[in-house]
Amino acid sequence: MNKEIGYIPSLNGVRALAVLLVFFSHTGFSHIVPGGLGVTIFFFLSGYLITTLLVDEQKKTGSISLKNFYIRRIYRLFPPLYIVIIATILITIVKGDISYINIGGFLSQILHYSNYYIIFVGKEGMIPGLGILWSLAVEEHFYLFFPLFLLFFIKKISTKNLVFLIVLIILAVNAWRLILVLNFDILSLRDQLYHYTYYATDTRFDSLLYGCVMALILNPIHMTKKVNNNSLLIKVGMLLGTTLILFTLLYRDIIFRETIRYSIQGIAMFPIFYYLITQNKSLLYKLFNSQFMSFIGKISYSFYLSHYVLIYLAQSLFGDTLLVKNIIGLLFTLLFSTFMYYFVEKRFALLRKKLH
Repeated sequence: MNKEIGYIPSLNGVRALAVLLVFFSHTGFSHIVPGGLGVTIFFFLSGYLITTLLVDEQKKTGSISLKNFYIRRIYRLFPPLYIVIIATILITIVKGDISYINIGGFLSQILHYSNYYIIFVGKEGMIPGLGILWSLAVEEHFYLFFPLFLLFFIKKISTKNLVFLIVLIILAVNAWRLILVLNFDILSLRDQLYHYTYYATDTRFDSLLYGCVMALILNPIHMTKKVNNNSLLIKVGMLLGTTLILFTLLYRDIIFRETIRYSIQGIAMFPIFYYLITQNKSLLYKLFNSQFMSFIGKISYSFYLSHYVLIYLAQSLFGDTLLVKNIIGLLFTLLFSTFMYYFVEKRFALLRKKLH
C-alpha cells in the first residue's frame, strides 16, 4: 500500500482473492474457478488505487508529479518482472525448450505489448509460462496515459465533469466491443482475433476506469464515517453486487461474455469494494483482513508473475497431476513469492525512498 494514502483495509485481501482465482483456474479448475474475474478485479483495484494516489497528491501539493509517478511504477513493477523473466528463461534452457522462444515473442513480453502479440500472432514464440503478462501490458498502457489525462483535466474541470468524461470513455469502449462483435463478426474469425475483446487494451481498460470513477466520487476512505452510519444500505449493495457477479459467471452466452460482461462486473464491484473496506464488524471484513489473506495480498504481484511457470516446473519434476499442480505448484509459488517480496520488492521500495 502506498504510504501517501495510508493503509486501506481489506485491499490486500482483495488482491489475495484475485490471485488465488487466477492460480486455481490454471491448475485444472478453470471450469469452476473464474480466473478471468481475478484479472478484472486486479484491473478495477489498480484504477482505484492509482486514481486515489494521484488525486490525493494533487490536493496536498497542488499538482501531480508525473516523474514521481513513473519512478514509483518502475521501482514497483520492473524488478520482480525482469527477475521472473530471467529465471523463466534459465528454466527453459535447462529443460531444453529454448528453441521455442523467438525474438518477436520475447520482445513483446519485455516491451509490454504481449497482449496484442497474442491477438495477432498467438502465444507461439513467447517465453513459456509468461503468457499472463498480457494483463500487465494492459495496466502498463493505462499507467502510461491515464496520469497525463488526469493531469490535463483535474484543474480545468470539476470532479463531476471529470467523472462524466470518464463515463463517456467507458461507454465508448463498450460501444467498440459491440461493434467488433456484432458488426465485424469477430467471434467467427480466426482463433487469435476471437480473443481480441479479452486481451486488447482498447477493449479492456474500461475495467480500470470503473476503479477510477469509484476513487473520484465514491471513495470509501473519504466517506467511511457516512457509510458506517448507513450499513444496511451497504449490505444491500453488497448482496446486489455479488448477485450481479454471479450472473456474469453463470450466463454463458458468448456475445454477452465478450461485450457487456465486463461492464456489469465493473458496476458490481462498487458496492462490493465499499462493503469490504468499511464494514469492519462483518465476517467478510475479518476474513479479508486475516493474516493469511493479508500476507497473500502482499506477495500477490510476484505470485501472479511466477505462478504459471512454477506450476509447469512442478509438473515437469513430479508429474502432470492435479495433486502436483495444486500442492507442489502452490508451495513453489508461495516460497518464491515470499522470497521476492522480502528480498526484491521491499528492497527496491527502500531504494526508491533513499534515492528519490
